[in-house]
Amino acid sequence: MSLFFDLASTNIVAYLISHESSPPRIKEDELENFLKSLALSDRIASDDPDWSAHVRWAANDSLERLQRIVPSRGDALESNEVKFLLHPLALELSRFSIYILPIGNSRDSEVLDRFSHDASHLPGHSVLVLIPAFYHPEANVRVLDPSDAVKNALKARDQWPGAIFLLRNGNSTFLPVEEAYSKVARISDRLHGHPREVPLNEADLKSIWSALSAREPGVSRERERRRLLHLSDLHVGAKSATQNQQYLQVSVARQFGKVDEIVISGDLYDQPLKKHRQAYERFINQMELLTNKKPVVVPGNHDQRILGNRFKVLGNWARPLVHLDWSRGIYRNPDAKMAFFCFDSCRHEDLARGRVGREQLIEMATKFDTANLRDELSDYLRIAVLHHHPYPYLPEKETPILDPRSWRGREEFVEMREADEFLTWCAGRDIGLILHGHKHIPRLIVDEVPTGANYEYRQVTTVGCGTSLGANGSPLSFNIVEWSPDTQSWSVDFQIDRGDGQGFRSAALQAPPAEAA
Repeated sequence: MSLFFDLASTNIVAYLISHESSPPRIKEDELENFLKSLALSDRIASDDPDWSAHVRWAANDSLERLQRIVPSRGDALESNEVKFLLHPLALELSRFSIYILPIGNSRDSEVLDRFSHDASHLPGHSVLVLIPAFYHPEANVRVLDPSDAVKNALKARDQWPGAIFLLRNGNSTFLPVEEAYSKVARISDRLHGHPREVPLNEADLKSIWSALSAREPGVSRERERRRLLHLSDLHVGAKSATQNQQYLQVSVARQFGKVDEIVISGDLYDQPLKKHRQAYERFINQMELLTNKKPVVVPGNHDQRILGNRFKVLGNWARPLVHLDWSRGIYRNPDAKMAFFCFDSCRHEDLARGRVGREQLIEMATKFDTANLRDELSDYLRIAVLHHHPYPYLPEKETPILDPRSWRGREEFVEMREADEFLTWCAGRDIGLILHGHKHIPRLIVDEVPTGANYEYRQVTTVGCGTSLGANGSPLSFNIVEWSPDTQSWSVDFQIDRGDGQGFRSAALQAPPAEAA
């Protein structure tokens, strides 16, 4: 049996079939399109007409709930709303034990159509093949609250085409299409002779998972992936930040182990005081155990201004900045093929505003040209790091990694001035990723930025981190960037803890095309 889904919709299906307590968020229009596609008879391939009719009925029921109960807001629906809306479909999809989702770009459609056809003929009524809507090769793929299955597939975008295998008990894996064919054959062997009318039990699922997780002879799944931990707005010295230090350290180490680099995009201290600097140094000495090296650091407004603000000479406090061992200029990691362009966006302006002045751009350009005389950085992931946000904060246009309306304040008091000039400079220097902090809210913006020459544009992804230690009672936040030097592909995973200690979860995952590196 088969249904048609895109990857974001598959994230919903992963919730429906694994009986998780918290459904993923999804944008209202995405859910509406998902339900409408199921309500159309030509989007379901099944040899059981009764089941097809039941799915269409359930989809229409959910669609009516959406149109009747949820007002048109245009933003992401919350988990409790999604759970209520999808209850009719949960009853229909829960009958299956094995789910297979082929995934790839539109240029892979012929290969994956053939794979979908073969997989849909597995024996018995326990297998559902979720046929995808293929992505354009240049498309950015973004999913809110991704399941483990979807996360694995997105992080392995350089191995597409392939397929997600998801079992009713929650086990999941992503495999390249050649290996996926082998696994379908192994599943067929295990299902052979199993009565069609008898559901698979836990022992059956354990046997199938053993087949899926076993290495195929002569097949290597390993790809060299480098990992960057992005922290920001620590505000060490504040009471809430002090309480959360060990929790953040343990959580990162448990989930991700060693990382290649740690990047901190400013506001290391809550105040530019000696005792706050000393507390920060004790904290960072523990974080360095993840990398065995010093982090890449840029200063924020709280590191050099009293209460983070300056008005002319009032609030200025430069002495702690002298002692701050921040990463001036360009820092290179030749093993991980990463180059960091480190800016001080707090050198100018008053209040909590920032700016990267033209003199700093000239300084950085000189250092870059010196470091890149023989194109040594041509295959590096180039990353700009600064504290201030280069895009203004507009809640109605934000990607809802967290509720953007939770921020309170006036943009004109915290803005980055001359941001367009900075962005154009980055695009002209082939910098594809910008990391920042400042707003205490995770952000994701993908934009086509002019390079300043011959009307050319370059795709630039701007990633903001919230407050990693939960300053002022905010949710805790960090980002993980995974990068493959061999395939020039990368992804960013936004990790959030609501501040109640229930654990960090993936709130959003972004996987640009390899060319966007």
